[in-house]
Amino acid sequence: MKDILSSKCRDPNEYIQSMARKMNVKFEKYWGEVNLLMGVAAVLDPRYKMTLIRFCYPKIYGDENAKTNIDRLSSVLNELYNDYVIEYNSSVMEQNSQCNAPESSSSIGSVSAANVQSGVDLYDSFVRSAETLQQPIKTELQIYLEENVLICEKGVEFNALGWWKANALKYRILSILAKDVLSTPITTVSSESTFSAGGRIIDPYRASLSPETVQMLVCGADWVRALHGLKRTSDVEDDIEEITLPMIP
Repeated sequence: MKDILSSKCRDPNEYIQSMARKMNVKFEKYWGEVNLLMGVAAVLDPRYKMTLIRFCYPKIYGDENAKTNIDRLSSVLNELYNDYVIEYNSSVMEQNSQCNAPESSSSIGSVSAANVQSGVDLYDSFVRSAETLQQPIKTELQIYLEENVLICEKGVEFNALGWWKANALKYRILSILAKDVLSTPITTVSSESTFSAGGRIIDPYRASLSPETVQMLVCGADWVRALHGLKRTSDVEDDIEEITLPMIP
């Protein structure tokens, strides 16, 4: 979208050029700053990882700011992962303490079979304690990023959350982080109010018009305004805002 807007801003047609510049202003309003949550979500998609970030950031933010934004995203991702490591280790230690805690018998002189740990339970406690104390040479995040991106066949639907579920044993901590990030609902209120004119043309009580009729109404209104040199209310408000903003101390 950024490339298309940039090319249309240099279009020989003055009307297309003017329209693209206005759209580019709206685009920069929402994408001028790095959205760290979307960046982390892109990295946690095995099809993209940091490869997509290194490909897109120079196109969106320019070569000069791309490296700074990439370093910032990497720093945030590592800090977030370290927080999950601390939380995971604390939960494992709590589980070990609960498993090793002595259980009181219900009656004196009788030994319950439930109070006797089996060999499987003892081995499980040993593995958990060993994993907690042992410091891995590489973190799960480093291993994940060093692996090649996942290449999917065209036309095949890919589920990132399903992939992390299938690889939860390999990435025990990172899979929890990916699940929390990728399941975050994305709000579309701002973008809808900016790019969608449907709500300003048809109210809920008059929503029986066909899509073709709505398209003709929208295009016809734009053509009439362009013919008579009129502006929409939102355009006038934007012009007023641009004039008054520099005057604010």
